[in-house]
Amino acid sequence: MSMPEFDKAGELKPRLTGTLPVPDGSLRRSASQAKLTRSNSVDRLDKPLEHDKRKRAREEDIKLGTGAMKDFSVIGVFSREAFENFGKAWKTVMSSDSLQRPTKVSKMDAKPTEISDRLGRLSSSTITTGFEDQVQALFENRTVPHVIAVIEGKKEQASFSLKTRVEDKPVGLSYTRTTFSQGLNAKGSIDDKQSMSFYVRDDMKAAYSFSEVSVEHGDEVIRSVAIDYKTQDGNMYRSLVVHIPNQFVGTGAKESTTHQAFEGYAKATAIQKNPVVVTGYLGDTNFQRPYFKDSVPSMGGHLSSGDALNPRGSGAQSKDTHFMQHVPVGEDQGGHSVMQPATLNYLFLKPDDVNREATDHPSMIAITAHGSEISGRDPAVLPDYYRTI
Repeated sequence: MSMPEFDKAGELKPRLTGTLPVPDGSLRRSASQAKLTRSNSVDRLDKPLEHDKRKRAREEDIKLGTGAMKDFSVIGVFSREAFENFGKAWKTVMSSDSLQRPTKVSKMDAKPTEISDRLGRLSSSTITTGFEDQVQALFENRTVPHVIAVIEGKKEQASFSLKTRVEDKPVGLSYTRTTFSQGLNAKGSIDDKQSMSFYVRDDMKAAYSFSEVSVEHGDEVIRSVAIDYKTQDGNMYRSLVVHIPNQFVGTGAKESTTHQAFEGYAKATAIQKNPVVVTGYLGDTNFQRPYFKDSVPSMGGHLSSGDALNPRGSGAQSKDTHFMQHVPVGEDQGGHSVMQPATLNYLFLKPDDVNREATDHPSMIAITAHGSEISGRDPAVLPDYYRTI
């Protein structure tokens, strides 16, 4: 396999594979997948970390080989705190010293120079302005997402533009809110701590659809939002975005039972009249431990050992936590593979008398590989992002 090439600005040059026009003149892939824009994470050899080189979230899921990966579903998760209580501790611990951000276990045997380099690939910002500026800081120099899920908080603005570059040209990528899931507390009252908003990049509106679903957990249910999409081989896929309530987590036994609830849901959707493959659940799991070794996000890519730094899941000083995860479910079928998620930039908000929101977890980007291309892209909506160079 040829090594990646760079232009004068240090950006990856596009490869021919995946960038040739199809008969109607459009491009097969968006610019991020054509290597025209990229994340600044690196692999164990200090080369740019491409999606197919990420580790598998569940290491035994190897039926879909790297060479067979044709497309990737990319979902960004912006983790918010609806009320600033926990955000204060988070900001105190995480904004002052980047060495506090990884878990103790993940940095235990890492070289100090590598720790510094990987952590330096994530920026840190305190944003005093609006939602669009928050999103821009969150995804600066990170992978461009198809979907952005905002966990917790009120319904934000209906649309925004995410600024990126295609080689030397600035490009604005428009996103539109398609779904707002109003959170409820245990008594059924409105509670934004369980609310979620979903934004879709406008060229992908026909690719993704959303619905609220309930995952049965004994006599209770876990409310989730399903993100559905189809690949060109005719398979239907679903990713579940979650904010798992505290009563279902906290011990290994509880977390195992909760995982089995999602496994049961996946089995049921796979045998229904119109089968849907549930790839996994992602977001704020509130799990204390990694469910699988690499279902927790990496920070800045891979270390030379092949391992990765993982972010602490909260501002708690007493122990490592791993709340943000992308956990695969179902059997390794060969049509898809859930990859290790990536940590997004660190973002701290400044609450005021009107806006009491904050952040209290790292945010992440979830990546699922597929052996067939995702259906529904419309390059005509964002032509500068798909342009041939």
